[in-house]
Amino acid sequence: MRGPAVSVVTCFRDAEAHLGEAIRSVREQQLADWELLLVDDGSADGGTAIARRAAEDDPTRICYVEHEGHANLGKSTSRNLGLSLARGRYVVFLDAD
Repeated sequence: MRGPAVSVVTCFRDAEAHLGEAIRSVREQQLADWELLLVDDGSADGGTAIARRAAEDDPTRICYVEHEGHANLGKSTSRNLGLSLARGRYVVFLDAD
């Protein structure tokens, strides 16, 4: 099965103030062949709810993931988790803020 053209990996921790805008920026791209991997690095604010809601609204293109136990393992580990799940021909990182 062919994956999307682009995988967008967005790692976030306590990014409630800007995460919705980052998600919207991906959804509004002219290219429709993408997936968005939202990697929660142990958020303690409303960012988790925003990301889960986005994944529920568009489950074929948006995926919410978190570390076991909702742990904070850092940006590098979070990016690696996103990369391990990416199916796109190209991968880009989009900061949540």
